Amino acid sequence: MVGFSGGPDSTALLLLLREGGCDLVAAHYDHALRPESAADAAWVRDVCDRVGIPLVSERRAAPLRRGSLEAAARAVRYDFLERAATGHRCDLIALAHTADDQAETVVMNLIRGAGPAGLRGMPARRGRVIRPLLSVTRSQILAWLKLRAVTYLEDASNRDLRFLRARVRHLLMPRLDRRRLLALAAAAGRFRERLDEHAALDAPEPALRAAALRHLYQAAGGPDPGLSQSQLQAMDRLLQRPGSSAVQALPGRLAFRVGPDGTPEITKAPPELVASWRLSEGAAVGPMVRSLQPPTPQEPAS
Repeated sequence: MVGFSGGPDSTALLLLLREGGCDLVAAHYDHALRPESAADAAWVRDVCDRVGIPLVSERRAAPLRRGSLEAAARAVRYDFLERAATGHRCDLIALAHTADDQAETVVMNLIRGAGPAGLRGMPARRGRVIRPLLSVTRSQILAWLKLRAVTYLEDASNRDLRFLRARVRHLLMPRLDRRRLLALAAAAGRFRERLDEHAALDAPEPALRAAALRHLYQAAGGPDPGLSQSQLQAMDRLLQRPGSSAVQALPGRLAFRVGPDGTPEITKAPPELVASWRLSEGAAVGPMVRSLQPPTPQEPAS
């Protein structure tokens, strides 16, 4: 299954995998956040019809959870992709993130406050989600499409400074060295691999306990993207207090608790806990995100 927005990156990924002989299903999620999103969905369907690739699509009907608009939109999109892939018996979900997206993700995670997992950026594979274009730059994608005279959609939200990624892309990335950010992501990835080798819930080092908690979360079916640093810290605090009645809500409508004997478990969260998590999601990163708000007319961008 290919996540297909109709933009240049996902268009290139769809065509590359098709030329490679893969058995494909395209998946398009309409967040219903822009007036033209319905027209974009129709354009995507027309493309799939012309190239002979089945399409599954969905338009958001329920309100997004409170907090970060970007995080809420990402959560419903990944939920749709997982459901669609299961329904169509797809072994893999291919996403079109590029090297530029990877560098931006590292910067975003630094702004939010990140450990080795965040500095690594997006993994090439997590569960059945794969990112085949992580070593390809955005300029290479555009050159490839131009060479083949392939048309694609331009998503206005990529320039919408309400979104953290757009602010990072347009306000910060022109002043940063993408190569160094990608080198940092690679080094953090190697460090994460070493952490994973020695991960243990009873380890004295917090980083090793966090790695073990991530493994537990993934084994319980936790969705991609994974846990935030604040969620891992909250889980670790519960781990140090066996027998506590406290429960930590996690993405994917999951809940973490520790039994009286110190055994941790991740289960489906009760509805009241899911509602509480929705209301509080995003609050922890608010002060850091606000530092990159778009400039006002009285405060021109430097």
